[in-house]
Amino acid sequence: MKRLLLTGLVAFVLANGKGLSAEDIGSCFPEQRVRLVIEEIPYHFSGTGKPHVYLIRYAPESQNGYMKGGRLTVYMPSEDDSSYEEDTGIIFIFDRTDKDPSKWYCVSNSLEHIGCADEGIYLIPAMKGAKLSKKNSQKRFNEVMEDIEDLIGVE
Repeated sequence: MKRLLLTGLVAFVLANGKGLSAEDIGSCFPEQRVRLVIEEIPYHFSGTGKPHVYLIRYAPESQNGYMKGGRLTVYMPSEDDSSYEEDTGIIFIFDRTDKDPSKWYCVSNSLEHIGCADEGIYLIPAMKGAKLSKKNSQKRFNEVMEDIEDLIGVE
């Protein structure tokens, strides 16, 4: 059931991506750096027990009634994942580390431009799939990618 929910969320995010302007592409995280991070994540972070999902950070201070602690996780579908036919270089970021659950979100790469974030969505049911702006999604995607680079020692 959880896998079905995750696959559905991934499909929703991918289906709602829009074309990118030159300005959008200029703020994207460099594709080469995204691919390097994706390659290194399995060697530096623990799996969560779900296929292709890695725990980047646990935040015990996120106690808020929804869960005792928050998590920053990434989902990296691969060619053996039934959701995709080939390795796409896609990474989905699920951030539940803020004490305010209304700020929990998911952002991902665009299929057309690796490193360019699609519109993100907020994760809690009360937000009912509300979207982050494209600019805010890209900002959050870039911040998390830079944070992961720092954690794994990529320069």
